[in-house]
Amino acid sequence: MGALIAFLASAVAASLLVSTSPVIAAAKKSPNGGAASDYAHVSHILETQCSSCHSPQGGAPFNLLTYDDAKQWGGQILDVTQSRYMPPWLPAPGKGDFAGARRLSDADLAAIRGWVGAGMPPGPASSASAKPAASEAEWALGKPDAVLTLAALVKLPGSGPDVFTSLVVPIEIEEPRVLRAIQIRPSDPQAVRSVWLTLDESGQVQNTEGWQQGIAGMEPPPAADSSTAGLMFWASGSRAIQPRTGERWAVRPGSDLVLTTHLKTTGRKQTLQIQIGLYYATATSPAGTALVLQLQHNGAIEIAAGAARTQLEDTYTLPQAAAVTAIYPRAHFLARSLDAYATTPAGKQVPLLSIPKWDVDWLEVYSYRAPIQLPAGSILHWWYVYDNSAENPHNPSDPPIAVHSGSGPREEEAGLMLELLPPAGAEAAAWRKRMTPVPAK
Repeated sequence: MGALIAFLASAVAASLLVSTSPVIAAAKKSPNGGAASDYAHVSHILETQCSSCHSPQGGAPFNLLTYDDAKQWGGQILDVTQSRYMPPWLPAPGKGDFAGARRLSDADLAAIRGWVGAGMPPGPASSASAKPAASEAEWALGKPDAVLTLAALVKLPGSGPDVFTSLVVPIEIEEPRVLRAIQIRPSDPQAVRSVWLTLDESGQVQNTEGWQQGIAGMEPPPAADSSTAGLMFWASGSRAIQPRTGERWAVRPGSDLVLTTHLKTTGRKQTLQIQIGLYYATATSPAGTALVLQLQHNGAIEIAAGAARTQLEDTYTLPQAAAVTAIYPRAHFLARSLDAYATTPAGKQVPLLSIPKWDVDWLEVYSYRAPIQLPAGSILHWWYVYDNSAENPHNPSDPPIAVHSGSGPREEEAGLMLELLPPAGAEAAAWRKRMTPVPAK
């Protein structure tokens, strides 16, 4: 009943938006907005920027695969796109050139504004024809070579705070294999916001008490080491994920796949199962050269209860030249912003990532379109700003409590993970061995 009420409320709210939103009223006063105003001009935007989540396999609460879908939710689409709340994309423009950036252009916004302002006409019949919904049984790359499932179903309450847990899945192989892709298929896509994947080649995670039911926390268990395979991350709406250039997802017999999951309640109690499709490489792959550099805050984290602004800043020096291929910031609910950049020995400042409005719900690994080349001696700088006041809507404690470092939702982190490649001509094994960061003086 709770889920039905929530759905009806959202539908009523969406209908009210069409008539009451000032954004929509402005669009109607200037319906063309400098752009053509039929569905043909917005369907491509919805397909490329929205449908991965707004589909049966995505985590969004409704589909945006057809003209009828788009018309039903047109008012809400206009509001959330013009405010840039959707599609979700945290990095600030100009502070890193990232692959797959979900930031609508001014022309995209004008096309949506013009279409809604004109009354959401269908345009040519071909543009309004229904697109087939993705099959619930679909695997993005065809039938996987192996399908893994959880040792025990995850029990989710009908309501309450987000659930963060690491799920351990043994990989049953008799000889070393190389993965070319991984696909994750939750039994309820709306319940799984994101999954950070790591490989435990030692099998030590299984020594953690209760590992079959999940290991609580927003960070992987200490025994799980992500540096051997690069940064593997699945977000709501993802299809199959594949290695970046320089990565090699090698798996040895006895290894476990660790899924550090961010789960959401959906209005109903349920038991959640997750299928993991593994696709193996058919030919021997060259050894990977990627290294994950895990940078942590140098010191204790102490954020006083009620403190509206606490800033933690760190610097580290690269002992060798490296190319940065991806970045993953690590903080929890109290963070409000992040800035990270590198300063070369010549004094050049190179932006790495800036997130002015932190939101754990939409956090992900950010891959650069082209590797950022940094010489030896480059200093990595980053700082987080935290808000532990009652005015922070994301604060998990009410009233606020003093917060320290840890992996739980009521604890905090202040780290970065950088995926690096060695410079051209470097011997990869020796480079990896020496690539241990030291604090900058």
